[in-house]
Amino acid sequence: MIVSQAIVIPGPSPADSGAAAIRRARCLHSSKSFIWISIPKEKPKPYNCHMERPEGFNEAALLPAFNWGVPLRWRRTSAGLKTNVRWIVRHHSLGGFEIGDPGPGPADLALNILATLFPSEGESIEQCIDGKVSRQAWALHQDFKFEFLATADRDQGEIEWDIIEAWLLERGIEVD
Repeated sequence: MIVSQAIVIPGPSPADSGAAAIRRARCLHSSKSFIWISIPKEKPKPYNCHMERPEGFNEAALLPAFNWGVPLRWRRTSAGLKTNVRWIVRHHSLGGFEIGDPGPGPADLALNILATLFPSEGESIEQCIDGKVSRQAWALHQDFKFEFLATADRDQGEIEWDIIEAWLLERGIEVD
C-alpha cells in the first residue's frame, strides 16, 4: 500500500482509549489517503500548589496591614520585598510579590491588594492557581498594577489611601 501522507498526533486517536492506534482514513477534500498514527503521551503529573506554600503566605510583613483607609507600604530588605499586604492568593507569580516592573510579581501584589478590598463572596469569583478572588478584584488588578506598581520605586514607598480611593472613584466604585 502506498500512503500519500502520514500524520503523527500525540495522544490517543478518537477511536481508542490511550493505546497506540493506526487508522486509515480518507481525506475529505481530496482522494489522497493518510494514516493516523497515535502515540500515547505520558499522563501529566497533577500540579498541587497547596502542598508547599512559601514562607509568609497569608501574612503581611509590615504593619498596619493594608485595608480600607490604610496606605499601601513596601520596603526592600536583604530578605526581599516586604509589604503591608497579606499574601492571600497566588496566580501570576509563585515566588511572591515584586514592585517596580510590569511582570508577574507586581501583578500578584495588585491582585492581593484588590482581593483585600473586594473579598471573594458568593458565586462571583475567579479561581486562581492558589486561592480565589472576586471578579471585581480580578477585573481591576492589571490596571492597578500599571497605574501604581509597575513604575514604583523598587526599594521603598507608600501610596496614601486618598490616592487609591480617588483611583477607585474614577472607576465608579463607591468607597465608604
